[in-house]
Amino acid sequence: MFRFNKKLNIWVKEDEVSPLLESQDKLFPLSEVINPAGSYIKVFGHQHPDLDSIASSIAVAYLLNSRGMNVTACRLGKYNAETLFAMKHFSVEADLQYIDTVSDSDKVILVDHNEEVQSVDGIEEAEIMEIVDHHKVGNINSSYPINIRNMVVGSTSTIVTIMMRECNVKPTKDIAGLLLAGIISDTLLF
Repeated sequence: MFRFNKKLNIWVKEDEVSPLLESQDKLFPLSEVINPAGSYIKVFGHQHPDLDSIASSIAVAYLLNSRGMNVTACRLGKYNAETLFAMKHFSVEADLQYIDTVSDSDKVILVDHNEEVQSVDGIEEAEIMEIVDHHKVGNINSSYPINIRNMVVGSTSTIVTIMMRECNVKPTKDIAGLLLAGIISDTLLF
């Protein structure tokens, strides 16, 4: 069992025998509680991904990895021409892992979608940890409580940019370029 220590800003493991001890060997960062060593979280956008979906996946993975988590950006289809152009222009060499199914052992974060029909096969079985989206709220169900960040803005890349600012995480030049391209693309050049 864990409890959050506000003073130390970390999660503390409770000792089964004694009351909550805050000795150094009992302290665990939040990232180890929700994403223990040896596991990783998959983040991905909708099927037939567009630039906003890919940019958001890459940026969320970067953001969470910079905070100590083990997150892998994935894709649910082929890159479109616009995405390939932006990735080449901003020198993004990461070829995201292609996935077509998830299982009950997978932890996932959904970006740029929140409906089962737009997602990967098996999504109803996976542990959805978070949703970051700018579309209407859909029909994704979860057996666990999840964080949902849904805003009325032109793109998911906008939301991810806001999240990075809130966390004081500065994106690399290539990720910043992809996010800007995702914003421009999804807002139809404003």
